[in-house]
Amino acid sequence: MIKLDKKKVLYIVSPIIFLVSMMPQNIVQLAALGMLVSLLGLVTAMIIPGILLLIAKIRGV
Repeated sequence: MIKLDKKKVLYIVSPIIFLVSMMPQNIVQLAALGMLVSLLGLVTAMIIPGILLLIAKIRGV
């Protein structure tokens, strides 16, 4: 497992969280951002197992 310093992670993640929180100006934009995040999560949930399955098939596991 990778050992990460909590302060380093905080310094990296906090500007990203700030920028994302400043993006939606009204409720419509907030709903659109929620839709984008859910679609990205869905795509990620489909791609990562597919890649792992492909690697397993190549390795013959």
